[in-house]
This record gives sequence, structure tokens and C-alpha cells, in this order.
Amino acid sequence: MCAKEKNNNDSLLSKGITFLIFLMLAFQFGYFLKYAIKAHAATHTTPGEYEYSKDTLIHNKFEEYYYDGWKWDMVELNTADSAMLVDLPGIGPYYAKQILHFRDKLWGSYAHIEQLLEIRGIDTTLLKKIDDRIYIEPSSIISIDLTNTPADSLAKHPYIGSYSAKGIERFRKVYPDEQVTVEKLLKKNIITKSQAYRLKRYCR
Repeated sequence: MCAKEKNNNDSLLSKGITFLIFLMLAFQFGYFLKYAIKAHAATHTTPGEYEYSKDTLIHNKFEEYYYDGWKWDMVELNTADSAMLVDLPGIGPYYAKQILHFRDKLWGSYAHIEQLLEIRGIDTTLLKKIDDRIYIEPSSIISIDLTNTPADSLAKHPYIGSYSAKGIERFRKVYPDEQVTVEKLLKKNIITKSQAYRLKRYCR
């Protein structure tokens, strides 16, 4: 009788241990399932997410936000004043003044932020510090009318100069009925490839 009771006790103990192991495994599985669901929800994409290009993303340290047109922390190069430029990393009063001065020489507008590299002292290292804080509104770019702008005015533009301005004037006299384009001037060797590359942004 005692042996029988002992066997029953051992059987109950074995079943109890098995049940406890089952509970522990069930708890661990539930814990894992809970965080797997959270991770999936965190990485779930919203409908239409891939309609945005990489250029429309504003990144910060923690999340990605889709740019909605509100440039609250950015500076538009063609409308910025000195105070706005001074706040940019590494710019300060001196470079702010140079940026505005070169903008005036360009007849009032930049067409691409890489033009800042043409300012003495601004290199790629400095530009990389501010390239995510500046932008150019396309509607703010002042175009150059090569067909009708007087030659003496064209000569003052840093991408044209007096020599090319005289060539443009001769071209207009020889071909009075033609629209003057960058391509035509390049083909006639009136401007260089370097000039054509820069002027193309302003001449449409």
C-alpha cells in the first residue's frame, strides 16, 4: 500500500512539473508574440508611401517624416537675408555677406546650391554642413533672355562676360530672326562647355 501511494505521489509530482514547464513555455511564447506584433506595427508602411521619392524625405535621428511643403527649418537662398544665413552652421557674417554679394552678381538668383562652391572659401566640407538646411524655390530663379537682353548687360553676368557678350551680339545681327539658345551659342563656339553648363539653368 505504501509503495502504491509513493507511485501515485511520484506521478502527481511528475505531472505538476510537466504542467509548470508548459506554463513557462506558454508565457515565453506570449511574451515573444506580443513584441513581434509591436515590431510589425512599427515597420508597417502606410498606403501610398512609395509614391514619395527620396528627395521628399526629411530625416532626423529618430524617425522619417514626409516633406509636406512646410520648410520651417530651411533657408531659401534667393529670398534669404543676412540674418537667416548667419544662423546656418559654419556660415557667420562674412560668408553670409559673400553669399548675398554673389547672388546680386547672378542677377538676383541662384539656380543650384552647388553654385555656393564658386564663392572663395566655401568648399564641399562647408557645403555638406548646410546642404540639408538650404533650398532653392524654382519660381525664384530669374531667367536670362539671351535673345533680347542688351549686350552690355550680358557682359556683366559672371557666366557670360564681355567676350561672349560681343559674340552673342554678333550672332543676333547675323541671325536676327532666330531665338538665341545656349545650344546654338555652344555650337558656334561663342561660349564654352563650362559656360553652357552654368547658363543652361537660367536659359529655358
